Amino acid sequence: MIDLIEQYRTEDIQRLSQLFSKPITQRLMEDYYKQNEKAIEFYQEQNRLYVKIEGMQECGVQPKELIELQMRNEELERQNRDLYTEVQETSKQLRHLKEQSELQQQCIKNLEGEKLESQNKIQKLEDILEQKNKDIREIVESRDKLLVDIEQLTIVRSQLEEMMLREKMKILEQLNEINELNESVQRQKRVLEQDQDRFNKQYKDIQTQGKFQTLAPLATEQQLAKNAFLDDIPQMVVRRLNKFHNVEIYAIAQNLNGTLIATCGGDRTIRLYDPFNLTQVSQYQTSSDEVFTSVEFSPSQDCILVSSTDNSCQLFYLQQWKQKMRGSGHVDQVTCSTFLGGDKDSCVSGSKDRQIKLWNINNSFCTRTLSTGSQVLSIISEHNVPVIISGHRDGSIRGYSLKSDPKPIFQEKSFFDDSVTSLCISQDNHTLLCCSKEGYYIKSYDLRMNKLLKTYEHDKYMNSHDHNMITFGPDEKYIIAGNSDSSLISWNINGRFHKQLTKGQHEGVVLSVSFHPVSGQMYSADTRGNLVIWK
Repeated sequence: MIDLIEQYRTEDIQRLSQLFSKPITQRLMEDYYKQNEKAIEFYQEQNRLYVKIEGMQECGVQPKELIELQMRNEELERQNRDLYTEVQETSKQLRHLKEQSELQQQCIKNLEGEKLESQNKIQKLEDILEQKNKDIREIVESRDKLLVDIEQLTIVRSQLEEMMLREKMKILEQLNEINELNESVQRQKRVLEQDQDRFNKQYKDIQTQGKFQTLAPLATEQQLAKNAFLDDIPQMVVRRLNKFHNVEIYAIAQNLNGTLIATCGGDRTIRLYDPFNLTQVSQYQTSSDEVFTSVEFSPSQDCILVSSTDNSCQLFYLQQWKQKMRGSGHVDQVTCSTFLGGDKDSCVSGSKDRQIKLWNINNSFCTRTLSTGSQVLSIISEHNVPVIISGHRDGSIRGYSLKSDPKPIFQEKSFFDDSVTSLCISQDNHTLLCCSKEGYYIKSYDLRMNKLLKTYEHDKYMNSHDHNMITFGPDEKYIIAGNSDSSLISWNINGRFHKQLTKGQHEGVVLSVSFHPVSGQMYSADTRGNLVIWK
């Protein structure tokens, strides 16, 4: 029996030794060891009992003790059988566990195979990914190089565009200069042609009827050609006429070819002067208390239009100062008047009664009245177009077309903070110059786009007189204005300060400045009645 148990024990130990190298539940292993150790103890105790029984039998031990020992032996045999049964069950469980362990090992092998296969796939994917990353790095490097090249090309392109733009601007400036020069030549050509036609007509009238259309001599071709192109404003004083008027001179006008000038002032006189021969031709003085505030030659050059403080505008023949027309209809002082678009038969007048009136010169009849809402202090007409522009005491400028409704075609309210004292328009009807009683600024206005172009100012400029009159300079490249310190101030048309003509020629405030594009001469007048001729 002991040998059998020992055999089973040996086999179990061998199986256990094989299983120990494999993953088995630790608890079952410990139970198995305990059961085998208990069985060995039972075997050993049973052997000791057998030895003891045999010894007792040989020594003559009483049957009662023998019976007890036999009963104990039987009990041990029974326990041994039970234990053997448990060992068999445990062995079955171990075999089952072995089978499960083998299955697990097989699964593990399968999983390890799958793991190895997955690792191989992962390695392949990593190799592919590494190659892709390498390709991406090469692409990124190529992209960076391309970006650097593109940036360099962009810089080069920008430089080329700037160079092209500068060259284009130079070309445009040259073209503008050429166009301006061409326009100037064309304007002067038209003026000369008109002068020639009028002079021919006057010559015929002199030969046939003995009529005199002008009191001024004709400018020679050499004089006109000499002054046709000027690069700067006139700076040389030809003559200074001290006390040409007894008091301040309000306005200066020039005839078409610049051979005759007219002035009006606070001494109630109108004076005609020949700037080429430097002689006074004639003068007209009213017998009443009226004062003439503006003066202008007619398109036919044989009459002078004036504005008067007696609420009228008047037209005089130059010969003997005979009145041709008197426009009476305003209820307050007429501050300004002008011919309508070069039409010798129509004129307009503006008044402090806030009205503008259109007059038929042939019958002295008012054909139209416009209500402006503010005192009219200055007025001008576009060249060859029935459009007038007015400046007002509220600082606004308004444009009216006398062929449409009475509403303004444009209106700039609060263009200045104070009264608009003077308006001057370019030959192409594109630019309007305006000055104000506020005295610090001169502004240019785009009549095509109806917007402010430039503001001209300088710390040396100040003129807040009610009759401050400004003018365009040579070829309309300059703006010239009188100053309160007896000097003249000029700007380039682009807004840059040009120069200040030296003091000493005027006394008091320089009120009126006028430049003639054909003769090239400039005239300035001040509050002391002095008139200065420049070239």
